[in-house]
Order: sequence, then C-alpha cells, then structure tokens
Amino acid sequence: FFCLFFCSFPNLGILHVTKKNVAKTLEERMVEAFRMGYNCGVSIHPDIDILQGEVRVPRELNDHQRTVISSAAANQAKEMDLSVVRLIFTAFLPDSDGGFSRRLEPVVSEPIYDSSESKRPRLLI
Repeated sequence: FFCLFFCSFPNLGILHVTKKNVAKTLEERMVEAFRMGYNCGVSIHPDIDILQGEVRVPRELNDHQRTVISSAAANQAKEMDLSVVRLIFTAFLPDSDGGFSRRLEPVVSEPIYDSSESKRPRLLI
C-alpha cells in the first residue's frame, strides 16, 4: 500500500544558528531528546543510545550522561555541513486518556541544500 501525500507550510522558517553556537544548540536538543526518550534514530553515543525509549515523565540526566552528550555535540558540530538541512515530521495519536502521547514513526525529509550560488553563511530555501 503506497499513499502519496503532499502538504505545504507557507510560513515555515528555519532558524539560523551561527557556527560558534552549533555545539551548544546541538547539546540542548540532545539533552531534550534524551529527557523525553526519543532521538529519531540519531546516534548520540552508545551509552546514551541504549537508554532511548519514550517516557511519560521527563527523565533527569546524571553528570556522566551530560558529559557524554556535551562531548558528542562538540564532535558532531565539527563535522556538520551548515549548508544542508533535513526536516523531521513527527505525529502523535490520541491515547486512552485523550492526550497525544502515542508517537508515530518520524519521517525525515530528503536533504535540502543551500540554494544560493555563493557560499554565504546563510541557508536560503
């Protein structure tokens, strides 16, 4: 069964993160993903990845986990191509309590490359 669905987001924007703030932003997102129990298939570090799994109550990080995430964010920031983005779409279904806690498998877009001809530090889509 194959279903083709198109959707548009006329007011969608992408926030620019300066190169010097990439590691900090990655770390914040990794911490939040860990606390909520999902990382959408992105490998952070084996010590962290093994603990993934959705949780109803956000979990707390210990010092070792914070250190591992900080190091992983710094390493990934060095290798990241800031002229390419991917969008991730996640949907939630209602649970028996009426809340939206049943997460469907996320869908990740194809890479979106910088459309500018020159190598400006800003991604234009």
